[in-house]
Amino acid sequence: MRCKTSYKRLASAMYSVSQFMHCSGSAILAAFDDTIKDGVDIPSLSFGNDNPIAFLQDPIVIGALHVVQKGITVSCAAGNFGPSPQSIFNYAPWIITVGATTIDRFFESKVILGNEKVIKGEGINFSLLKKSPIYELVDGSEHESRVCQSKSQHDQNRVKGKIVLCNFKFDNQYNIDQLQSVGAAGVIGIVHKLDPEALISSTLSVTIVLLEDGLRIADYIKSSWNPTGFILATRTILSHKPAAVIPNFSS
Repeated sequence: MRCKTSYKRLASAMYSVSQFMHCSGSAILAAFDDTIKDGVDIPSLSFGNDNPIAFLQDPIVIGALHVVQKGITVSCAAGNFGPSPQSIFNYAPWIITVGATTIDRFFESKVILGNEKVIKGEGINFSLLKKSPIYELVDGSEHESRVCQSKSQHDQNRVKGKIVLCNFKFDNQYNIDQLQSVGAAGVIGIVHKLDPEALISSTLSVTIVLLEDGLRIADYIKSSWNPTGFILATRTILSHKPAAVIPNFSS
């Protein structure tokens, strides 16, 4: 007996419902209608209302119910306000509510110091730096310019062409603006002292290191008369464990 295998091609589409960090109810409902018309198999929404709202006033709840009544499954993000209790904002019983998770990939971008110490880092960059410790390392928080916090052109000129150690956190727009400001100064590389759950991609040579490794780099900068280093381009490590892991911001 010969078995015939059949495959179903899933329809995929993308709908933009947000303008300037605001999603109008009419745009959300129109997008739901379009998913039905376009034959989308599983609409997936990565947004929601920050504040509690009544079911009969929530366009996501209303639109999702309309879609589910057509026999279509709807998936929605739980929210990004974890790990606080009661922080889930898409919890209607006809919605599949999902959290954020990592994947089994590690985007490795190492820092090589002038003393030949190798610091494990993570980030998505396409570093064009020479694979040689010829680039001066400076601590952006201890350096007299304090370039990580300053937007002064005079301060930024002090670190042009160097690799800067900064302590950014990407939980607000201010730090993202600071990264762009440091990059505009002509800095050729930035090493961040951060927690391991952050990941950033940049046109600069950027990598994220654990706080203790950032402190090791800072100690090297202080103890060396000529601290140098370079950042390697990203290398993808497959089958990275543990995975999948729910990050702490996920509701």
